[in-house]
Amino acid sequence: MAASVVALVCLGAAPADAAGGSHFLAELNTGFGFPLGYTADYAPGLAIGGTLGFGGKFKGNPTRFYLIGQFNTTGFTAETTYNQKQRTITRQITDVNGGLRMLWPIDRHLRVFADVTLGFAQVDSEATSPDLPPNIRVTDVDSDFALFTGGGVQYRFAYNFSLGAKADFAFIYDEDATDAVAAWTGDGAGGDRTGRLNLYLTGTLHF
Repeated sequence: MAASVVALVCLGAAPADAAGGSHFLAELNTGFGFPLGYTADYAPGLAIGGTLGFGGKFKGNPTRFYLIGQFNTTGFTAETTYNQKQRTITRQITDVNGGLRMLWPIDRHLRVFADVTLGFAQVDSEATSPDLPPNIRVTDVDSDFALFTGGGVQYRFAYNFSLGAKADFAFIYDEDATDAVAAWTGDGAGGDRTGRLNLYLTGTLHF
């Protein structure tokens, strides 16, 4: 299978407008992630993700529809002061989701798309303090239902390959009354609706 994909890429000199015949996509994403719903001043973190999809279009309708599955992970770090003690907070948000991508051609090469998916997001959180003994460490792991929306643009250089950019939102429905890390650092996220925004550069194989 891998050899077949490589061969398709190498033969991808066909015009991009011939891309109406492809039905599968495999996309790799990398960029930066930003937290949503937390009150500490987090620095953006590295974000990576991947998308697999299968689909096509109806006769006479230029819109292409794909059933997609996605994986994303991103981490954030913040330095804050609470109860006159410095705190270091790290949070890692990892999600798996599935749903629908709709894609519209603008011209022979340019496409725009929108994603709507549902899934689960796990938030792994940890807090420490340089002003307290090093063995004092607060952790919290929470997995919740989440809604994902996104949109982006692709420039299709050839039948089998495109580059682009994507904004991907996750809205996490956190039902827990207490976030131990938030309670220990004053981050203010416990029980709130939280999430993240990932801004990606994308590379996609079409086959």
